[in-house]
Amino acid sequence: MTSEVKVGVFTTVALAILGYMIIVTGSCGDFFRKKEGFKTTALFTSIAGLEKKAAVRIAGVRVGEVLDIVLTADGIAEVSLLVADKVKLHKDASAAVSSLGLMGEKYVEIFPGSADQPEIGDGAVIKGKEPLSIDQMGAQILSISGDIKQLTSSLSSVLGSEEGQRKLRSMVSNLAAFSEELKSVVAENRVAITQLLQNGTALSKELRTDIQTIATKTDRLLETMQITIEENRAGVRSSTTNIAELTEKLQRTADSLNSILKKIDEGNGTIGKLVNESTTHDKVNQALAELDKSLKKVSDAVGKVGMPKMSLGMRSEYLTDSERAKSYLSLGLNTKGKRYFLLEFVHDPTRIRWETVTATGPDGQTTTRRETVAEDLTVTAQGGVRFGAMGVRGGFYESGAGLGIDYVHASDRLKLSLDGYDFGRNDQPHIKVGARVGVYKDFYLTVGGDDLLLDDRKQFYVGFGFGAK
Repeated sequence: MTSEVKVGVFTTVALAILGYMIIVTGSCGDFFRKKEGFKTTALFTSIAGLEKKAAVRIAGVRVGEVLDIVLTADGIAEVSLLVADKVKLHKDASAAVSSLGLMGEKYVEIFPGSADQPEIGDGAVIKGKEPLSIDQMGAQILSISGDIKQLTSSLSSVLGSEEGQRKLRSMVSNLAAFSEELKSVVAENRVAITQLLQNGTALSKELRTDIQTIATKTDRLLETMQITIEENRAGVRSSTTNIAELTEKLQRTADSLNSILKKIDEGNGTIGKLVNESTTHDKVNQALAELDKSLKKVSDAVGKVGMPKMSLGMRSEYLTDSERAKSYLSLGLNTKGKRYFLLEFVHDPTRIRWETVTATGPDGQTTTRRETVAEDLTVTAQGGVRFGAMGVRGGFYESGAGLGIDYVHASDRLKLSLDGYDFGRNDQPHIKVGARVGVYKDFYLTVGGDDLLLDDRKQFYVGFGFGAK
């Protein structure tokens, strides 16, 4: 092979290699290699110099290129993008036109969107963000420079004059004097400041120890409370049950009172007629006035000879569980001293008698215990003495030995009473707690609890009365 042939072969191979590199690395390679990926369209109001074949990037990494740019009839730029298959775009993806550096080439930056949004594929349309143009950047820079120029001009007008310079020198002098005084104060009180810092350090240590102690005690307290709650869980549950039963009883009481008040409002019964019929009301008022005058005359006449004053009264108490009412006819005797006497006749339809009944039948004798209601008339006869707002009573209470304590307040308009009687009863003595509130002259309302020591017999009562208090 001659040298000319060798040179020709070498030149041909070199040209072939050079052509291949130009085709692969240059724009002509698009005609020879297959484009892989999926197409999507981005809509922009302005693309600011973007051209075909421009790069498509995500986080600065090239993932595709611009295939085509079309202007729609609405003035919107439709930019067709080819994106690599490995890229995952979501429904809220967006795009923006950016540049490499201040004057670098334009490219499309894609923001893939949130991972929790559904993915989009070939043919999807994403929204483009309007880029900031060079003109807008220049206008903003000019605006900023104008503000800076105005600020420097103001500073120059303030500090450039003789008065401004004098004020500036004065400020510098004052600052220097203040720093010297501060330095002198620190030097003179160095020991005190050091001691203060040491005290603060010691205090912080003590607080840290105290906080740890408090936290430890709090943990112990919480543990003790938890143990106590666990040990008394049954008691708490029982208390909750009792509260529920009490609420139910109060609800029944409220319903009964509503029924009574409704009947009274409708004019049913004696009280209803008394409240609603003016003639009956007038007659009762007239009778009470005459009775009050008569009692006053008798009381004045008796008082002149040193005898005690008398007062007559009546009251009624409605017991919620028994749904019956107890009636009282009272006669009070008040001496000139602190002693007083009370005589009452009580009609009690709530007293219960147990009767044992034996019957003979085909299966032999059967014994049953039957409950009967005895509407007995009992007597209360007590004597007492007052010690200021407190009063103590003793004697017979509903035909049984009993004691009572009273607290009277606000000109005898409020009276709180605690009574105990029937101490010979096998189970528990009879305990009664009540309150009496004066409403108008001798008329008053009562409320309280009766036979409170027995769970199966305790009940609430409400009532009213007038006269002897």
